[in-house]
Amino acid sequence: MGDDFVTAFEAIDARTDAAVAAAELRGVLCGDLDMESMLTVATEHLLARFRPANSAIWLCNGRGDHALAAYGANDVRRAEAEASLGILARETCPLLGTEAVATEFERALDAVTVPPPGGGVLAGRRAIMAPMVHRGERYGALMVFQDEDSAWPPNAAQTLASIAALLGEHIDRISRIVVRRAGEWPRTDSD
Repeated sequence: MGDDFVTAFEAIDARTDAAVAAAELRGVLCGDLDMESMLTVATEHLLARFRPANSAIWLCNGRGDHALAAYGANDVRRAEAEASLGILARETCPLLGTEAVATEFERALDAVTVPPPGGGVLAGRRAIMAPMVHRGERYGALMVFQDEDSAWPPNAAQTLASIAALLGEHIDRISRIVVRRAGEWPRTDSD
C-alpha cells in the first residue's frame, strides 16, 4: 500500500511540474501574437528549464514538412547542428503524431535511421522530442538534447510535452486571428 502512495505522489508531482512550466510560459507569452517573438521566448524558456541542454523548434506546413524555426544553443552552435536537425525534420518530426506526448531517446542517434557522418551533434547525446499539437493538429515539434552524461531535470519528458502543447495552442490562436483578418498578415509600423 505504501508503494501505491509513492507512485501516486510521483505522478502528481510530475503533472504539477509540467503544469507549472506551461503556466510560466503562458504568462510570458500572454497576448503576444508575433510568431518570431513567441519562438524567441519559447527558446529562452526551454534553455532555462532544461539547462544544460540545447533546444530546437520546428514549424510544420500543411503538407507535414518541418523546418527549423528556432534554435537555442548551450554548447552546440546552430551551424554545427544544422545537418543533424535537418535529418530530424525530415525523418523524425513527421512521426511524432498528434498527441501531446514526449519521446525520450537515451541515445539521440536512435531518433534517426540514417545519421549524418560521424553521428553529427547527436553522437554521445540524449534527446527528448514532443510534437506541438492542439485540437488534433500538429504545428511543429520541440527537441532538447544534451550530453549523455548529463541528467535531465525531474519530469523532463512531461514538462516538454506540456510546453509543446501550450505552443501548439498559441500557434493555433495566432493562425486563427490571422485568418480572421482576411488572410493578411498584421501590418507593422515598418510596412
